[in-house]
Amino acid sequence: MSRKPTPAINRVKAKCVTELPPEGSQISSPCQTFKGATLPKGGHGVIWDNGKMVLAHHVAFRAKYGPIQEGMVVMHLCDNPACCNPDHMALGTQKENTHDSVLKGRHNRANPQHFLDRVLAQKEAGKSPEETAEATGIEISIVKWLLDFSEYDADIYEPTKARYGDEVADEQRQGRLTYDWLTFTHAMSLPFFHSLPVAA
Repeated sequence: MSRKPTPAINRVKAKCVTELPPEGSQISSPCQTFKGATLPKGGHGVIWDNGKMVLAHHVAFRAKYGPIQEGMVVMHLCDNPACCNPDHMALGTQKENTHDSVLKGRHNRANPQHFLDRVLAQKEAGKSPEETAEATGIEISIVKWLLDFSEYDADIYEPTKARYGDEVADEQRQGRLTYDWLTFTHAMSLPFFHSLPVAA
């Protein structure tokens, strides 16, 4: 008789420890900081669930509040990306999340959307991937990956934009881009944002 797997939320809770929020946080109650595996550069916890790697704080959020609405992101009000205390989380759009990070001084301009914008601008100017890499200082493998992403994602982005408008389409593409970017850079063992050229 096969043993029933331990629910993901139980495994998340088992890997959390009670800690104070980061200094300067507007949240005063304790964090439940995930101490298991985390994504490189970013600090979000990850755990396997039904054969897929999922974000630990998403598991905690869904366990208390239910499904995460399409096009929304889970924001950490405590500014601790490894926190799995659902009371420290709120849903928001990607734009709201970015705005929040700018206000709190956490926003890094060297992010995949800035790189994608720069690479596409070079493409529109008729530059080859090699010329783009030379002009921007972005590694050629990243240039080619961003071009590939733009091409295959257009089949999702354009219909979404036609049906729901630019804002929804842009937010959803940002989510896909961020997820795919993390997967790509981790798989290739490339340094993350701190060692990449900052987008101008």
